Amino acid sequence: MSLKGHDSYPGTALKPWATLQYAVDSIQHGDTILVQAGTYAGCRIEMPGVQNSPKVLMAAPGAHVVLNRPGAHNKHNSIIEIENFSSTVADWIVAGFEVSNSPKYGIDVRVTERITVQQNHVHNSALTSLLRSPITSSFRATKPITTGSMASTRATAPSIPPFERTSPITTLRPAFT
Repeated sequence: MSLKGHDSYPGTALKPWATLQYAVDSIQHGDTILVQAGTYAGCRIEMPGVQNSPKVLMAAPGAHVVLNRPGAHNKHNSIIEIENFSSTVADWIVAGFEVSNSPKYGIDVRVTERITVQQNHVHNSALTSLLRSPITSSFRATKPITTGSMASTRATAPSIPPFERTSPITTLRPAFT
C-alpha cells in the first residue's frame, strides 16, 4: 500500500493499492498488507482470517505510518474498527501504526476472536485509545502507547512476544504472471 498507489492496481510492491479499506477487503488468508510511509484514513475490518493463517495489517519495516481519520466505511467513527455485525471477525494482526486524533476510539475491537494489536502508538482519541468489547475473546495487545488521550482510563494489556511469521512477508498478494 502506498500514497502513490491506486485501488485498481493488483496490490503488489510495484503496483500497490492506495487505501486501507480496499486492502483489508481484498486480501486472502495469510496475506500481509505492508503500508508504506504516509498519512492515511483508517479502515473497518469485517472479513476474518484463518486460525493458523491470520491476515496482517502492518506498517512496512522502517515506515512511519499515521492513521488520523476514520475510513469511509467505519460505523463507530473510530480510526481502526474490527467488527462485523453479522459474524465474528477472527485472526487478524494489526501492528506498527501511529493512530491519532480519533473522534471516538483509536482502535475499536468488538465481537472478535484471536485478534492481536501490537506496537501501535495510539494517542489523542476523544474517548479512549483502545476499546475492546466484552464479546471479544483471545485478544492480545502489546505495547499500546496511549499518551495524550482525553479518556480517564487507559487500556492496558500484558506484554506478549512480537509476532513472528513462519512464511515470508509479502506486499499484499503476489503478482500474477
